[in-house]
Amino acid sequence: MEPQVLDVLVAQRQRFLAFLTPRVGSPGEAEEVLQAAFVRGLEKGEGLHDAERAVCGCVAELAGTLKPEYTAIVRRVDLEGVSVSTFAQEAGLTPNNAAVRLHRARQALGRRLRESLGVWSTPASIRWVGWGVAGGALLVTMVAQAQMGTSWRIGIDRERTELVTGGLFAVVRNPIFTDMLLVVTGIALVTPSAWTVMAWADYVLLVSLQVRLEEEHLMRLHGEAYRAYASRVGRFLPGVGRLPARFQAGGVTHA
Repeated sequence: MEPQVLDVLVAQRQRFLAFLTPRVGSPGEAEEVLQAAFVRGLEKGEGLHDAERAVCGCVAELAGTLKPEYTAIVRRVDLEGVSVSTFAQEAGLTPNNAAVRLHRARQALGRRLRESLGVWSTPASIRWVGWGVAGGALLVTMVAQAQMGTSWRIGIDRERTELVTGGLFAVVRNPIFTDMLLVVTGIALVTPSAWTVMAWADYVLLVSLQVRLEEEHLMRLHGEAYRAYASRVGRFLPGVGRLPARFQAGGVTHA
């Protein structure tokens, strides 16, 4: 892809997403089409006339796999820019019938996109729940980070930090990890597929291992104060995964 085309795609990302979202069904699916345009351009390794051609090409290719009457209205209205009333006259339809056909064609286009990406078909309500879970968890993550203050670290830091036990940390010991697990769960609900389920499972495993390493580090760092805290507050969920009073760094099986 020519560098100037890539620059245009990046600079005009929001405009492209605004164009794609009503045509494929959701912001997540629009993002997938836009990313596919990037990939296609990189794979071609040759110049594109403009960024719009790369984006519209993805939509046009998928539209070509629909029923002929759906393909026609998507190409004329969404890709060529004619009005619904103009298309209605061309096709011998009433404006209302043309509008209904366009709506159904866009729904079919969204389903075809999910199929091409290996995304399982789920009710729209499940996808909206996923967006809500992911968005809400991100907000709570920011609150938890703020509550950590100067104790906030990425990974294990040998420098001594204050043990935070108030706010969200009084509910669970690892609210940030809990929220990030919810974000990944939300993403899996929005775009359920074998890939996202495997990514979710991998993330759960990695977080579980990381948290146990951090628990041992905090036990060495804070001793009895952390032991008492961990024995009364759950790991990821309230009351679940509390450490036994006998827990010691490096040697005893966790609760």
